[in-house]
Amino acid sequence: MIPEVQSFFENYGWYMVLGFIVYLLLIKPYISNIQQQRALINQKKYDEQIDAKHQEKIEAARLRMQAEYEEERKRAKEKESQIPKTTKSLDFDPLAYIQSKVNRKPVVVFSKTTCPYCRKAKQILSTYRLSPDDYEIIELDQLKHCDEIQSALGSLTGARTVPRVFIKGDCIGGCDDTAQAHKEGRIEKLLTIANVNFYQ
Repeated sequence: MIPEVQSFFENYGWYMVLGFIVYLLLIKPYISNIQQQRALINQKKYDEQIDAKHQEKIEAARLRMQAEYEEERKRAKEKESQIPKTTKSLDFDPLAYIQSKVNRKPVVVFSKTTCPYCRKAKQILSTYRLSPDDYEIIELDQLKHCDEIQSALGSLTGARTVPRVFIKGDCIGGCDDTAQAHKEGRIEKLLTIANVNFYQ
């Protein structure tokens, strides 16, 4: 038996050695690479599952917060609806307020601090260097009766939007109207007729 084994190794031993070398140099790294790739794929799938679950939790939390916000807003509206509304104060007349303002000074602008159109109209008027004695800006969003005054402006001038620009008691319009009047030179004529004082 031993001579046969010895003969086998003598005839085929180098094949075995060569095969082992090939296994170490080629096959084993290839198998190891495949295993690593599979491990990476599995890890990626696991990470994606974790991310998906995390996103689901975030979305669920967002929806829950949104629902709570909507519910709170609904309760606030219901509470507000139960309070008797007084659209007009017994001791305040918005039309009289407007008339008193436009009669007091030659140039009056009804404006809002956050309105870009109001800013543009005020910038146009600022180029005339009007004296504070002849020029007043009324910021409605800083007044208690803002909505009432704005509604009264709508009744008086045909539009409740701001700005509303008055010269010598007459409304010349809003931002676009003021810009057009400035471009055509009508504002300067109106100011001259109104005897407005200018800074030198």
